Amino acid sequence: MTDIDYEAIAKKIVDDHVTFCKGTDREHKSYEPVYFDQGYSDTNEEVMSAFVSGETDDHDFPRWREMAYDALMDWESDCVWADAMELADQYAKDNPDDDDIDTFELRDEIVEQLQEANTQDVALEWVQNMRAPIVRVMLADEDHPDSWVENDADWTPQRLATNAGIEHSEKNLKACQVILDNAYYPGTVKMLFIVFRMDIPKEMDGDKVRICGEVELWATNPFTGDGMADTVDVDMTIDRRGLATDKEACGYSYDEVFGPSYSGFPEPDLTFIKTEKEAAA
Repeated sequence: MTDIDYEAIAKKIVDDHVTFCKGTDREHKSYEPVYFDQGYSDTNEEVMSAFVSGETDDHDFPRWREMAYDALMDWESDCVWADAMELADQYAKDNPDDDDIDTFELRDEIVEQLQEANTQDVALEWVQNMRAPIVRVMLADEDHPDSWVENDADWTPQRLATNAGIEHSEKNLKACQVILDNAYYPGTVKMLFIVFRMDIPKEMDGDKVRICGEVELWATNPFTGDGMADTVDVDMTIDRRGLATDKEACGYSYDEVFGPSYSGFPEPDLTFIKTEKEAAA
């Protein structure tokens, strides 16, 4: 009985099997174990919030990847295992006279070869297939000097627009007046947020993000879930870490206060910008 080179057999199986490896040579072949149906959508607010904010751990590793790995590890492993079983069984059927082959040992080696050929970024594909999130950005917290409303008579649309950092256009000032009329009364706290839908762009490198277009300006105490919102135009650049999904941001979500708002929700243009410091890193 001769020694069987299971590694060589498994490598040839994976190289030759067009279902699992695509290309003309091993250098350019790839294997993607996890299949996402067209239109596949999942929701994981914590992962998405860490993704859009670019949050990292103490070692500068993206937190969303850590959480995605925990969520997807078993799924990806099961897919590789199932493919390896299929390939090993097919080899046994194609070589019925090769009685010395241990199918289980061959399967284990095929798993190794498939993992080596795997080029799929399952975590990124998972996040990019999620429903476009509603994002909330805090403009003024409870420590802002204008967050405490002592006398509603002191408030003007211009003052609110200035606090929000938005242009004093006719549209914006009308929206600010609506918010003042419905949300600003003595003895209340009003923090400022912008809320919008964010389709995940292909390029998200950068620790700054420019937001241009329509958003909802929301004046609220998010911990009591009150306040008023209206549509305004913005052109502002913020730290990327200021992005958070509506549900993961502090207090009650916009959805919880106003009800589901996925259709026709403002969707501004977002441009991610690398600062000089980040670009040099």
